[in-house]
Amino acid sequence: MKLAILGADPTTVDLARAAMASGMHTIDWVCEIEPDSPSAGELRSVARTARPAEQWESFLDLTLIDAVIVGRASDEDRRIEQLRKLIQVAMPVIVSHPVADSMLIYYELDMIRREGGAIVLPYLPGRLHPAIQQLARLASALDSPLGKPEQLVMERLLVDRGREQVLAQFSRDVDLIRAVVGEISRIGAMGSTTEQASLANLGVQMSGPGGILARWSVGPTAGGASARLTLSGSTGNATLNIPATGAWTLAIGGTATGGDFAAWDPARAALDALANAIAGNEIKPDWVDACRDVELSETIERSLRKGRNVDLHYEEYTEEGTFKGLMTSLGCGLLMAGLALVVVVALVENIARALKRPIPLVDRWPYLLVGLLGVFLLMQLFSLLFARNDPKDRPGEGPPPND
Repeated sequence: MKLAILGADPTTVDLARAAMASGMHTIDWVCEIEPDSPSAGELRSVARTARPAEQWESFLDLTLIDAVIVGRASDEDRRIEQLRKLIQVAMPVIVSHPVADSMLIYYELDMIRREGGAIVLPYLPGRLHPAIQQLARLASALDSPLGKPEQLVMERLLVDRGREQVLAQFSRDVDLIRAVVGEISRIGAMGSTTEQASLANLGVQMSGPGGILARWSVGPTAGGASARLTLSGSTGNATLNIPATGAWTLAIGGTATGGDFAAWDPARAALDALANAIAGNEIKPDWVDACRDVELSETIERSLRKGRNVDLHYEEYTEEGTFKGLMTSLGCGLLMAGLALVVVVALVENIARALKRPIPLVDRWPYLLVGLLGVFLLMQLFSLLFARNDPKDRPGEGPPPND
């Protein structure tokens, strides 16, 4: 693939290094490499042959490149606007996750993606790791050597435990948790509730339809970010160690396994997933997974403010669903307005009888009520006037079929 890079951060550096080492991909263009970015010098060193693009809009040309690697930026609003335009022209992108801190932005990008059938992948390669897939099998197998799975505990160690860093790390880690235990429908957080807090000792408890309790916590470390996952069952445990550098190790019931983990390259796996998606294959994790990860991260803030568990009700965010929700709200408002009108008219009529003097226009209230209901019915036609079908249902659009 011919790749372009928009922005410099650790994700874009790793992907650039994997692309250059693969022999199958090239980094042809780079743009908006901020000089003060800690990753700028490293990216220029890795992608030495890439040409700098004066305007990022050149990346909208589908004949120039095959895909764009998008990193985080200090100007988040600008980066999101760039993503909107890239997705609108159906340019395949792989995005540093989380690229924004807002769930609403993620779901907005998802609606644009659905409308045009674009390929948008978050950089979440951990789910593709064979150790995570093995843990997922242990959690779902009827004859699991661990017995009945009961809980998954993830301990994350970070050097910088500031609020932004902790929440960003959680949005990545929770994808691994969801890969093992399934969807999460309830979340409860324990930590400081002040806005200036670092969340240095944040603890999160999660549960879902799968029946496996999940816990996530953050702690200090002097080295790089590392983690440990422990899946506990009724008869045994499985422990996965994720070091800051080097190969992951998995021990099932005290017996180490997975000697081939050293050969696994997360950035290479992400690029392979992107190539498979462009070829028309279904890839996990996808952008919907990224949306739900960020939604769970946002829910931590809500849980801390309320001091209790928060229930989640996942649903597909589409333009049609948003329109129906808006119509429901407006319909309730109009019905309440109609009820208020009836009450006001009754009071005015009583006042008119007491004064023995008619009040102008009071006798025309039924026409006003009918008018309110008529406006509501006319608004329902908007769903027909502006209806859009899924691109996959329109002939000649959407991803190409498999050969």
